[in-house]
Amino acid sequence: MTRDNAPQKPTGYDRYVNWKLFSIPLVLFILIIIIPTPDSMLQVGIEYSLGPGYEKTYLAKELFNNEFDGLTQWQMYLVQLMVASESKSAYSKKAFLKRNLKWAHTNKIKLSQGQLQTIKEHVKNIDSKKFEQLLSRAHEIKTKGINYDQLTPLERKKADRAGFHVKAAIATVAFVVLCFLTEAIPLPMVAFCIGLIAICTGIVTRKTVASLYWSDATWFIMGSLMFATAFVKTGGESDLNLTEARGLITKLAPMIAQAPSWKLSELQAVVESNLIPETYA
Repeated sequence: MTRDNAPQKPTGYDRYVNWKLFSIPLVLFILIIIIPTPDSMLQVGIEYSLGPGYEKTYLAKELFNNEFDGLTQWQMYLVQLMVASESKSAYSKKAFLKRNLKWAHTNKIKLSQGQLQTIKEHVKNIDSKKFEQLLSRAHEIKTKGINYDQLTPLERKKADRAGFHVKAAIATVAFVVLCFLTEAIPLPMVAFCIGLIAICTGIVTRKTVASLYWSDATWFIMGSLMFATAFVKTGGESDLNLTEARGLITKLAPMIAQAPSWKLSELQAVVESNLIPETYA
């Protein structure tokens, strides 16, 4: 049999499933899921599920000497804008005063132009150093000031669920990496499994999972992985592969830098919805 007529070994692009190899990522995924949630993952879950609420309470008391629920509408929006700024690590008063309606709406703060102007007028009267200290202290409360043992039963339930979602995300990453390394299942099935795992573990709902597959970022990453796998499986010259990769980076970098802001905001929203489901609110 000539080399051209020799049967080719099926790869991860083909229709087969190697069940023996597939058992490796599957068993690892199950093991990570069934182990108790480590304290480090639980702390991350607390930070993202309960942290913003604690920040709002702190800022409401410091700025208006009142509970968050007792604030007027524009005062609530001010606190929410400050929490959103803290999440972007933008603590300066100067940066805060540059916020516009588009930025607020991107962060799901539906205020009007008049309310935004009222907020800015109020912030102008706050000392710049004090403003930064408020956000710095809010960040400390979110990351270090919430003790699991001091949480209410309802808060513990939210923290446990968020910690499990972090663990599920780590397990998914391990599953995907091993699927690519072993080529146990076709690449489209890897993408399908990611969505299936996200639904089964409660990270996203059936109504929101489709939006992840509509995101340009999802298929850009998947396409890049498939492109790299194709080069490796076809035995491409390593120097040629590096040259092609450098060429792609050179062409893509200006495109990414010039991408419209709403695309970047959409990507950020997709990432945050993965880790912080709306049910936490």
